[in-house]
Amino acid sequence: MLEQFNFEFLGNDAVEWLYGLALSAGLIFSLMVVRGFIRRRRKEEGRLTPKRIITGIFSHLNPLAIVVFSIFSGSLFLEFPDNVDRIIRIVILFTSAFQFGVWINSFLGSAVEQKAADELEKNPARATTIKTFGIIGQFLVWVVIFLFAIDNISGIKLNALIASLGIGGIAVGFAVKSILDDLFASLSITLDQPFVIGDFIEVGEFNGKVERIGLKSTTLRSRRGELLIFGNADLLNSRIRNYQTFDERVGSITLGVHPNTPIPLLEKIPDFVREIVNRQKNTNLRRIHLIELGRYTLDYELLFNTSFSSFSDFLDIKQAIILGILDKFNKEGIIMPFPVQHIMLEKIPEKPE
Repeated sequence: MLEQFNFEFLGNDAVEWLYGLALSAGLIFSLMVVRGFIRRRRKEEGRLTPKRIITGIFSHLNPLAIVVFSIFSGSLFLEFPDNVDRIIRIVILFTSAFQFGVWINSFLGSAVEQKAADELEKNPARATTIKTFGIIGQFLVWVVIFLFAIDNISGIKLNALIASLGIGGIAVGFAVKSILDDLFASLSITLDQPFVIGDFIEVGEFNGKVERIGLKSTTLRSRRGELLIFGNADLLNSRIRNYQTFDERVGSITLGVHPNTPIPLLEKIPDFVREIVNRQKNTNLRRIHLIELGRYTLDYELLFNTSFSSFSDFLDIKQAIILGILDKFNKEGIIMPFPVQHIMLEKIPEKPE
């Protein structure tokens, strides 16, 4: 039956083409099934182990690479002219380089993420540095693989290519100036560490917890839950407040009491407040004074400090102090008045007819 197919194409008869196509189709189907099966069952978490490396090789097979490799395997049954054979070798070279780049970067990314996760609790600054240099490392991997592939193509001189890229790079540099600004700003953030992953910072009118520091942008998570994304260059050109670096926080509360409060009771208020503040964990009263004779109140100002660096813990302490003061004032009969306006309505007499 195969004898009926007696045509030739590119120097190969029908039987050789059928064998090649059958092998290519079988490899594509088999590799895609294995890849899909492993990707569905593979767990990304955990450390790199031999089993995880093997499953990672199959799960990170690029579909385009599978097709190219399968077709190349099928082409081994065939013979092609020199010009076609050279094109096939170039395609295989770049596909192989691309696939190796995917594998290396996937394993490098997994290793970096695992190492950064281990360091995040102990040393957030080091975790930030690891992630940044991991991204740079992945970029350098692609550069090296690209240059290696170019260098292995006959007829192309790498030195001349690099020289031409150096000249053209000036024009490209102007075109991507903003990207390069963000890239160098990312390196500056990594080296100077004005903030690290996990810090709560304020940039202008925005504030949030740092979730990610990338090569081009930094991502914050605000208190309301939305993501705030800043270009690294814009971020460094702004005034940044880092609330995570506090050794201690200082809080202030203003108390207004009724002007008719007896003098002996006014004199006891500092002692009441001192007892309430010092009752809180890792919190001390710095000072409390009657500072002003207000229009409606006698105003006390108290300052306290706490060793809790977390903003939410600081607010919990401040809330506990306020509630304690309100409770004590209620028991002692100390009134905290609020301005009240009295409106007097006067009936206008009717005009006589």
